[in-house]
Amino acid sequence: MTRPDAAKLGYAVALATLATAAWWLVYRVEVDRLWALLALGVLLLLPSRVQAAVLRKHFQGRRAHLERKFDDALALYREQLEALEQRPWKNRSVWLGWMFYTTRADAMVWNNIAALHLDRGEPERARSAARRALELDPKYPLPWINLAGVSYQVDDRAELERCVAQAQRLGYRATTADQLIARAGAAWAKVQAGSELGKPS
Repeated sequence: MTRPDAAKLGYAVALATLATAAWWLVYRVEVDRLWALLALGVLLLLPSRVQAAVLRKHFQGRRAHLERKFDDALALYREQLEALEQRPWKNRSVWLGWMFYTTRADAMVWNNIAALHLDRGEPERARSAARRALELDPKYPLPWINLAGVSYQVDDRAELERCVAQAQRLGYRATTADQLIARAGAAWAKVQAGSELGKPS
């Protein structure tokens, strides 16, 4: 079982456990239904709010990246990396927000930096950032998709297919080499016009 599959299963079990606990409180202990639903809502929303606070610069960077404010995004990503280096425990906050692909926030940020460099048409910088993400988390499939994007930009079809296969082996199911080529081709043709090529977290 790949990590994404295990994470999805774990989240499903957690949701089923919370739903069962809510049902038990309402129908067995006879707690007021409104209070039980409020408590369930807090338990579901609080972790992602904590994650948003801990990884604030990362999420701001993603927003800037999607708006194609690349310099702003890169600065925010680097600020997040510095914060993670100062407090490594923050790396585990990825588990608070329904993320399936990595167990480390710093690997996620490096992957987003790789996607940013792809979007800027800088394949060597993208390759370096994706490899850094894989050094931090070798089981992370998304950097392999960005490495496939690098291979597309440098016209290496064999390496592109190898990278997509590696991402799929690690649990990424959303693309094939041909789908990536079609998506990357459209984005590359409009790289200055606002279309996204990289695969951020």
